[in-house]
Amino acid sequence: MKIHIALVGGQPMPVYHVIEALRPEKTILIISKSTEIEAKNIKVLCRAEQICQDFDMVKIDATDWNVITDAARQLAQEFANNEVTLNLQSGTKFWTVAFLLAFQQFENATCYLIDQNNYMLNLKTGEQTLTIINPWKQINLTGNAIEKSVDISEYTQEDYKVASKIEHLRKFHTGVFNQLTIATNNVQKQALKRKEGSVDKDLSYIQWNKKELWARVYLRKQNGKDMEEILCSPHVFSLLFNTGWFEYKVAYAISQNPNVKKVLLNCIFKSKGEATDKNEIDIIAEFGNRLLFVECKTDIHQISDIDKFSKASGNYGGSGSLSIFVTQKNYTTDSTVMEKMRDNNITHFCFDADKSDKENIILLNEFIDTLSNYSAIAHATPIHA
Repeated sequence: MKIHIALVGGQPMPVYHVIEALRPEKTILIISKSTEIEAKNIKVLCRAEQICQDFDMVKIDATDWNVITDAARQLAQEFANNEVTLNLQSGTKFWTVAFLLAFQQFENATCYLIDQNNYMLNLKTGEQTLTIINPWKQINLTGNAIEKSVDISEYTQEDYKVASKIEHLRKFHTGVFNQLTIATNNVQKQALKRKEGSVDKDLSYIQWNKKELWARVYLRKQNGKDMEEILCSPHVFSLLFNTGWFEYKVAYAISQNPNVKKVLLNCIFKSKGEATDKNEIDIIAEFGNRLLFVECKTDIHQISDIDKFSKASGNYGGSGSLSIFVTQKNYTTDSTVMEKMRDNNITHFCFDADKSDKENIILLNEFIDTLSNYSAIAHATPIHA
């Protein structure tokens, strides 16, 4: 019988990858009090993916050397006549040493390590094998699932043009535009749920019809200058309100990176924590073999938004994911904001409104590439002329 023994630490992904690669008949998960949830998520996903159905969990102390060595020796004797593989990558260092010493004397036992680039190292032969992974499973391994999202491929050329028109409207009369399009209270939020409706501020207003996919925006300054646009596209409503246009522009820019395979916007997760916990991620992108979590804000009005994004990206993506906070306003000289970013291990990028779309696409993707040692892209071309 093919037996696999895995040491389970705080990161379930390396454990799952080796099980997926080896496909044992039975898996024994070595856990501590603090890794029971991770082990449960590994078991659930493996069974759902039909990788392995037979699981046992063995709970042992994380630091008591005598207890650990006794448990390792007992398992080694129990499975002395079976073909055994061990994943020593996770768990405590005491576990790693104890299980290596207990099993290395058996010809039928093979120990593995797996590095951050997903190469499995066979400690007996020295052979390295690249494991092909699906980074989206990282979300499942944190015990979460995306309930709702929009793939970037669902947006059309009309959506792209409308997003650019919306940005020009915002530049024309920023303050009033923000008051009309960003719902900050329950009355405004309820108004935006109507299929047909309007909102107004001073002499400016927005009218919309969700069924017919159009919105009319009229902005008038106190000096008499005005601007009007009738916007029509499949996603006009989500682009116009609550800075959806900015999230889309950032998502489109990321989608132009050749190392990015998939981009989702407005990712909604089922809330399991406190009612105040953030359960939406603006953008999640598949970047190489990792997930990239992106928060988009034209301006940061509440510095606590950085903490909320950090907590959410950690909860849903784990420490193996990457996190970027993209703003339109440049905060590189704001010591308070930058210190908060560093404290949360989040990188910041300014999507400069004074630069062209092509320049921002290149700069953002050069920046993203540096996060995971990818070579920067040489060029990118927006879909409009």
